[in-house]
This record gives sequence, structure tokens and C-alpha cells, in this order.
Amino acid sequence: MSDFPSSADRALAQRIEAADAANIHNMLLDAAPFAAEPAAGGWAIFAGAGSPMTHLVGAGMAGPVSEQELDRVEAFYRERGSSCIIDLCPLADEGLIRAVQTRPYCAVEFNNILVRRLAGAGDIPVPGASVRRIAAGEYEDWRRVVAAGFADADEPPPGALDAFAATVPPPHCFLAEAEGRGEAAAAMAIDSGVAWLFGDATQPRARGRGLQTALIRARCGWAGGNGCDVACAAVLPGSASHRNYERAGFRLVYMRVIVMRDF
Repeated sequence: MSDFPSSADRALAQRIEAADAANIHNMLLDAAPFAAEPAAGGWAIFAGAGSPMTHLVGAGMAGPVSEQELDRVEAFYRERGSSCIIDLCPLADEGLIRAVQTRPYCAVEFNNILVRRLAGAGDIPVPGASVRRIAAGEYEDWRRVVAAGFADADEPPPGALDAFAATVPPPHCFLAEAEGRGEAAAAMAIDSGVAWLFGDATQPRARGRGLQTALIRARCGWAGGNGCDVACAAVLPGSASHRNYERAGFRLVYMRVIVMRDF
């Protein structure tokens, strides 16, 4: 097995997309107004109109997708007053890609899917950073750090924690501390040997100190020591997260396109 996966490895892409879909589905199982249906080989997920969780995920990775199946997906979202948003892997079924191209979808976001092979526990620590997997009673502190980081603030602004009300806590939450204070946080989900890394957030006052890199390495070490052979993440092209993941040994395997159709 090579150090870095091939970008043409469809079997790997199937594992990556399935892990992401399973993670999103599981995080929303107890939420309202959550609805989900198996569709197009993945999951049509609705967590409210305008929610970042409202997507068709994992589509076209398990076999052919017909025009009629895409009609059913669109009806699922239209009936709930939502646009139809599809996370489209370039290695998905060609029929699904052609069907999307013939309908009035527009690209709204591009995500680079980065992957690293794992070979057991033990990643190089980052000096000055202490990273640990949080205990069950620390979720409130963890989500405050994440909310502040995503809001580019050192404290969560009013309403910033509301998004967490629609999700259950991620299965594996990590906190990076500097000078005895939680300054960065991230999460991880595991599905069939794939560690999906997500939710990375660093408070502005602590940026530039290697805390995200420390979180990436800690999660890879934990995942490799718990039976995972692959770690992956979705990042915005050219972002600081993209650079930090590459420094931690991740490589681009494909670009995922997020497409949307309004009704």
C-alpha cells in the first residue's frame, strides 16, 4: 500500500463518502425537525430549511442513479420548503452527474477531500499544546470553544450556540489547551475504519500557535490506535485548514462540488 491513496481509487471514495454520510445522519438522529430517507445510494437529510446539515450526502456511490430517483430526492426537499443541495463526488455514478448537469443546479461550494493513511497510534506532538479527548461532562466547554472559533471571536456571540441544539454531540470530541485554557477544539467520527475529522475551530487569540495541527495529529494517533486505516477531512481550497492538514501528512484525493437547485 502506498503512503498516499490514488485520486482514482473509487473504492476509497466510497468509504469516505459513506463515512461522512453516516456521521451527519447519526448527529441528527434525535433532532427536530430532522427527517432522512435513503436515497440515490446515500442519505437525503433535512435539518431545517437553510441548515448546513440539509444535504443529499453519499449520493451515487453505491450504483446507478436514475432520473426518477433524482426526482424523488428533489420532491423530498421541495415538500419541506428547502432547496435541493447535493454533495457531489466526482467519482459518483455518471448517470447522477449527467442528470444534475441537465437540470438548473448551480455550484455553491467546493470542498477538497484530503486523506492520510494511518499506521497505528503515535503522532508527533506539537510543543506548547496539550490535546485530550474530552470527558462526557465537558461537552458544554467544548462547544463554546467551537462556537467562538467559527464566529471569529474569543467568546461565543449571542445565538452562536443555537446550531448545536439541532445535533447530538459528536462521538469523539478533542480540546487543545494552551496555558491551561481551552483555545481550540475539533471532532471525529469513525465508520468502518475511516476516521472523519471535522469541526476544527480555534479562537482568534490563539491562532498561529499550531493548535489545529496538534488536534489533527492527536485525532490521527487516537484513530490509528483504535483500528482505523484512513483519516480524511473536507476543507475549503487554499484555506488555513487546508495548509494545516497538508502539514500533518494529508493529501488531496478529489474535489467535492456542492450543487444546489432552488424551487
